[in-house]
Amino acid sequence: MTRKLAFLFATVSFFGAGAGSAHEILLVPSVADGNLTVTIESTHRFVAPEELEDATTMEAMLVTPAGSETLPITQAGELSLQVQTAAPAGGAYAVVHRLGLIYSNTPDGYKPGTRVENPDAIFTNRYEKYSKALINGSDAAFAMAPLGHPLEIVPLSNPADLKAGDEFKVQVLYNGEPIAAEVQATFAGFSDTPMTFAYATETSETDVGVATVKVWEPGYWYVRVAHEADDPDANVDTHVLRAILSFDVK
Repeated sequence: MTRKLAFLFATVSFFGAGAGSAHEILLVPSVADGNLTVTIESTHRFVAPEELEDATTMEAMLVTPAGSETLPITQAGELSLQVQTAAPAGGAYAVVHRLGLIYSNTPDGYKPGTRVENPDAIFTNRYEKYSKALINGSDAAFAMAPLGHPLEIVPLSNPADLKAGDEFKVQVLYNGEPIAAEVQATFAGFSDTPMTFAYATETSETDVGVATVKVWEPGYWYVRVAHEADDPDANVDTHVLRAILSFDVK
């Protein structure tokens, strides 16, 4: 039977370890004076910066129904990155892709590189992360459309319409196909404890890939999934993917 853990006051869940996998990529958007700023945080905590990511290993885009625009990433403070652009007039997602980085777990700790560089590796994984934030939900069809990421959380109703106490469904896709997954959700400021979520559930057994999430407080929410798959590189054991969907709840 599908297990649902609703209204959790503390759900702690750790996925993976090591330099390449430890932190989530969280987006914090703000709009002021016609400009959009999206702060990019690398952290275990929702949301407080803990580690400065290497901007050269990341891609940032503003995606609209008309297409995508690549945005330059700059440093903002000691531990944060950011992108800035004109605030979109219509439907839009901000997207950050942390490129797949390969790390090996060795007797001396985690090291970058495959088994070729680390022949004593216990295991070698590729860690890749996608984070998308709904910036403008005025186009409901676009807000509910997949963007084509290898691992993606797709809302099945418009997150822009959500209010505190609502339930809504999301679909988890891997390479465009629905998959079974554990789904966690939380809102900014819920807890300062690392990897602690306000809500957790699983996708349905009868409606594959679909999970119901309750957003029980107003605020900025993050919905998260992780998935592991075989890596195409014979010198890498596992492709570890993570995806986050974020949006504001009134």
